[in-house]
Amino acid sequence: MKQGKHGGDIYKAAAELNVSPAEIRDYSGNVSHIQPKCLSGLNLPELISVLPEPESRTLRSAYAASIGVNPENICVTAGTTEAIEKICRIFSGKRAHIALPAYSDYEYFCRMYGVSVKTHPLLAPAVLSFICNPGNPTGRTTARNDLLALINDNPQTMFVVDESYMPFHVNEPDFTLKNCLYDNLAVLRSFSKIFGVPGLRLGFVISGNTGLIEKISGFMPPWSVNSVAQAAGMLLLNEDTAGTAAKTAKLKKAFLPELDRFGWLEPLESDVNFILCRLHGVSSGDVFSKCFRQKVLIRDCANFTGLEGEHIRFSVRGDMRPLIDALENVL
Repeated sequence: MKQGKHGGDIYKAAAELNVSPAEIRDYSGNVSHIQPKCLSGLNLPELISVLPEPESRTLRSAYAASIGVNPENICVTAGTTEAIEKICRIFSGKRAHIALPAYSDYEYFCRMYGVSVKTHPLLAPAVLSFICNPGNPTGRTTARNDLLALINDNPQTMFVVDESYMPFHVNEPDFTLKNCLYDNLAVLRSFSKIFGVPGLRLGFVISGNTGLIEKISGFMPPWSVNSVAQAAGMLLLNEDTAGTAAKTAKLKKAFLPELDRFGWLEPLESDVNFILCRLHGVSSGDVFSKCFRQKVLIRDCANFTGLEGEHIRFSVRGDMRPLIDALENVL
């Protein structure tokens, strides 16, 4: 099996190995292993017996109230991927800047809608700019004031700041822009990662530009977000993400010394729940393949534009032993 466009494809891995998806140990998808207990109270048969609420109006208002903005500043989406796609559609034919290395879907959807992509901000002024903060795959966070200065200095550029992993930062309130309502800023937030529910497909766009919010909503079908995701979202609004961030940081701190035995692997500093590692004397494809054969998925980072050299990435989960055992058998 070769690395696909994204991590987390346990189904393809299981099919190729002729095993159950439950047997695959996935460290490639950056999803929390801690899932809130409140979700066990969902009445699935009842929820799927009716159509979802159009435009997720109840969840939209509740989320807006939880972060102290107006509902007009919020759009609920089927994950941040849908938000990225709609934004690129809105800016069809324009020019975009993408801060590298970055999540591949920024460029993918730009290309789909004829948005020309620049990776160096000085080459040409951009109408649209994608910034992942904390970064994927680096896990590093850009200071809040630095981003705000950039946004203020470039009023003609719409900045899309993807904060999908921000809830994993132990000092999230000092870095997030979710309360910053600028006309040229759209902040993307995700429930998928921090709550361990990527199958729900639930995300939010926050912006001071209500015209942009209206355009995104206008491109979405009325039932984009399903009823289960809407109900789960209402329950998750009351969950404490700081506790999960602290537990994950503690696990990561305890795990990092385990990597000292691998001289060919250099873990890089990360602020969140995944670790980017630079490789020495071995290829990322080879490490990926050898782990895969042991039913362990990691992320081969060869398709991340902007990374120099060989890199892999893996997430921090409750049980890291399968990953360590797999890495032991790489060389």
